Amino acid sequence: MDEAEIAMARTFDTVTKYVATHRPQDLGWRGSEWLGRDTVEGLAKIKAGMVLT
Repeated sequence: MDEAEIAMARTFDTVTKYVATHRPQDLGWRGSEWLGRDTVEGLAKIKAGMVLT
């Protein structure tokens, strides 16, 4: 990896990743949050500044 790729990877590791999945127990990425059973509702909560959990 070059320096730009390393910098991007470090940034990606520090941000929250919102995931739409039927298997929330498989969220292996650091900083991942499941959007919930209703993905549209989960996205609306994020847009409204609400916490998903």
